[in-house]
Amino acid sequence: MIEFEKPNIKCLEIDNDNNYAKFVCETTDYRYDNVMEWLTISTSTELVRVATEEILYVVADGNYSDLVMTDGTVHKMTFQIHYFEEYFGRLENNPFSRVNRSLIVNRQYVRVINLTERLLKFGGPNVSATHRPLRVGRDSLKKLKDEMTDYDNRH
Repeated sequence: MIEFEKPNIKCLEIDNDNNYAKFVCETTDYRYDNVMEWLTISTSTELVRVATEEILYVVADGNYSDLVMTDGTVHKMTFQIHYFEEYFGRLENNPFSRVNRSLIVNRQYVRVINLTERLLKFGGPNVSATHRPLRVGRDSLKKLKDEMTDYDNRH
């Protein structure tokens, strides 16, 4: 059972292996000046609750996904990456972009897109210095670069 302080909860039920249900839920936390959206994942062995703004990127690992946080923490989740994409698409303020088949990034932390070296670099005041650049295909980086340029031009 999952309970929150506020009744503003939306859940997506996921049953990967028919043994037990897992939930990805979103809610808001009004204890802060700005509204924070939360991702809560409950499996048979653990409960992980993180603010979406603390997620740096999600990378696919077969039938699993690694949820990489700004502080360097990595949570191995028993979800395929498309479940995260579906969840992020439902956020009120969606800062996430699907870069390729195996990577979703938080655009707030993208600092450098280098097409020549095929590197994606992250940064920001809350991003751990231990994060290394990701090597990503040129076409995927070009798509992300165009998406971020279009977004910046609109806002």
